[in-house]
Amino acid sequence: MHIQPCKSWIFVAAVAASMVACNFDTSGLKAISTNNVNNLNNLNNLNNVTNPVCGNDLLETGETCDGTDLAGDTCVTRGFDSGTLACATDCLSFDVSGCEGTGPVCGNNLIEGDEVCDGTDLAGQTCITQGFTGGALACAPGCLSFVLSGCEGTGPECGNAIVEGLELCDGANLAGNTCVGLGFAGGDLACDTDCFGFDTSACTLCGNDTIDGDELCDGANLAGNTCLGLNFAGGDLSCEADCTGFDTSACLTQVCGNNSAEGTEVCDGTDLNGRTCLSEGFYGGTLACAGGCSAFNTSGCSLCGNSLIDGSEVCDGSNLDGQSCLTLGCRTAGTLLCNAGCSDFVMLGCWTNHDEDGDGVDDNCDNCPTYSNATQVNADNDQIGNLCESPAGATALSTISSFESMMPSTTSWTTVRGTWISGADLIAGTAAADSDGNYLHSLALAANNYSVEVNFHYRAAPAAGANWAGVIFGWQTSGGYLSNAYECLYERDLKQLQFWKYITYNNMGWTQLATVTVTTSATDGQSRKLRGFVASPAVRCVYSDASGATAEVTYSDAYAGSTSFTGKTGYRLYNETANFTSFIYYLQ
Repeated sequence: MHIQPCKSWIFVAAVAASMVACNFDTSGLKAISTNNVNNLNNLNNLNNVTNPVCGNDLLETGETCDGTDLAGDTCVTRGFDSGTLACATDCLSFDVSGCEGTGPVCGNNLIEGDEVCDGTDLAGQTCITQGFTGGALACAPGCLSFVLSGCEGTGPECGNAIVEGLELCDGANLAGNTCVGLGFAGGDLACDTDCFGFDTSACTLCGNDTIDGDELCDGANLAGNTCLGLNFAGGDLSCEADCTGFDTSACLTQVCGNNSAEGTEVCDGTDLNGRTCLSEGFYGGTLACAGGCSAFNTSGCSLCGNSLIDGSEVCDGSNLDGQSCLTLGCRTAGTLLCNAGCSDFVMLGCWTNHDEDGDGVDDNCDNCPTYSNATQVNADNDQIGNLCESPAGATALSTISSFESMMPSTTSWTTVRGTWISGADLIAGTAAADSDGNYLHSLALAANNYSVEVNFHYRAAPAAGANWAGVIFGWQTSGGYLSNAYECLYERDLKQLQFWKYITYNNMGWTQLATVTVTTSATDGQSRKLRGFVASPAVRCVYSDASGATAEVTYSDAYAGSTSFTGKTGYRLYNETANFTSFIYYLQ
């Protein structure tokens, strides 16, 4: 059986594995420590390289051969004539038992087969390459080792910067090895203090474009990160040289509030990225950018226009939520509309375009059209505002049955004596001396619980003698003659509020039943109101004027029948001139 000889100390793995089979002349050599022997036994594990596995048909570091992998050797290359070369079971030498011929011939000064040297052929080795300082190297008998007895010096010395003997490196002398050569991407390789291994702690895998260990990135491999992903406006992201962080110097900074939507910003100030309320699913309005530039502020957007009443909308397009001019307190029907913002109704189509009391509410929709009440306060939510309720209580009246502002209208009025001429927003009445004048409305009054009111002012100085102006109601005739009537009058000379009744019994005619003096500073041209309240059998006359003066008289008619207060109503003058500006009829 042919024994695989040791070729050289330089081939450390082979030496470490086959030292027991080598016959070196080691006289004069420095002893190798147990630790160094262990290092030699683990040379194949340098830098975490996996130990060779003998028997896997794969030649690995430290093996001479492995199964069928003979590293290209044959019996012929081993110095035989022919035959079949095999690998020894320990993978550290060849099995030449199947080879034919004499094999290598030691002594012919020619290195053959497993010979380390042969006579004068020392394969270029010297005492110096073997770690000595000088001397004569020779080949040992058998050609399987060197004779070192002729060498001078102590052998390999760690720390002299010379790689000698079994040393892998020595100080700064790394025998040409680098971090890259040992499988790293870069860094600084160093020699272990015992010269039998390398210190790779300063080597790095950073730079191999593969993210290893604690690396955040590596070269062009940014793990999917971008400037945008790191909340910048854009630009070119790169990896820092040590692979522990990103270099954002080429990224563009995004600033919320500069009116330019950048990077991850959804919008920025006036820059809405072309979005509008419509694009966000609304029907209109003003879209804005929310603070932080990460979302839109849709509070100014509206669903108004979809004919559906959404959120706080009062109406939407033709959808008026069942409301009309009448349900909103107007007395006659008209055309109700929804405003452009769906927040309120447009009442123009409900209006008569006249505001008798100047409170900003059209007469047709004013719950108290002869008293200024812009807020339209109405405690009992009927058709009559608080200022126009009956003195008898809020429940006494609930409806404005008719209101005339004395603008041109189709309402029928009848003149019964006197002169009545239509003017601008008034009717000018005149009753001659010792004569009356009556301008009667065509509607018929209820039998009970109603109120009539007239507004007027004087247009000339009072005539000589008694004179009256006011409201007449319960006007009834029989056979063409007046048979029943009541009136609430103001006597200008005496400044008195008076209540009168027309009595046919014993031909009594007009009879004054109650009176009260009014303390007033109102001038002839200032507005005055006279209002009669009927709650049979009681009648209440109430006076007020522009100076703030008020007065009231009440009379209970014991002779009043169930129909005494029915009939017509209207304006009443006697020996007087006045302009009447409005007429109103309230009903329970």
